[in-house]
Amino acid sequence: MTNPVSFQNAYFERLADFPVVVCRECRYGVWPSQIEGHLQRAHRHISPTIRIQLGEEVRNWPDLAMDPIELDIPSIRTQAIPQLV
Repeated sequence: MTNPVSFQNAYFERLADFPVVVCRECRYGVWPSQIEGHLQRAHRHISPTIRIQLGEEVRNWPDLAMDPIELDIPSIRTQAIPQLV
């Protein structure tokens, strides 16, 4: 399942093979509902207004898993996910 369209901004990107958002700086998977909290804890220099805007933007990306139950991850993976390494 490869997504031909790349969804990303300066702080987050969507994985190509999974409907998951990753922080580009931390290389940490973040649930869309937790974007603002992640930014507040890990990137304190980002203003609250920008945090809210980024959270809203990411939550509008299509085909994201909003909850772990929505993920369909194969039991065997032969390659590392580059954004998480």
